[in-house]
Amino acid sequence: MPLFNARLDYALRALVDIALCSPREAVQARDIALRQGIREPYLDQILGALKRGGIVRSVRGAGGGYLLVEPPRSITVAQVVHAMVGDGLLAAPGAEEHGASRPAAGAVVHQLARRLEADLGKALAAVTVADLAQQAQQLDESLSIMPGI
Repeated sequence: MPLFNARLDYALRALVDIALCSPREAVQARDIALRQGIREPYLDQILGALKRGGIVRSVRGAGGGYLLVEPPRSITVAQVVHAMVGDGLLAAPGAEEHGASRPAAGAVVHQLARRLEADLGKALAAVTVADLAQQAQQLDESLSIMPGI
């Protein structure tokens, strides 16, 4: 089972796309969809979730579209995961049900799950949308026939 499902993948790609555009100009969903190869109706759902999560805001009108609420360096992948998946990315079902009466094997597995969740949370919080945008820009430039132009 992949850790990053399509919904999270598309959310991060959309945010990187917005981050690479001018911070003062709203980016239209259809433009993001074209550049990222995401079906626009699905992208609209994703952008709605990101809006509810306080990561993007929408601008209505002819020049409308989406803007990041905060600078890209202030938006962590952990925030995006929370907006798209919720709190329990790795939480095992029923992990809290057995309390102190849990068998030893269950207790150690639960402890492992908590350690992994904590480590993953730290790793996701250490990466920002700006980091991803910078890496995407570097990759685009390295693949360009004429870098820097």
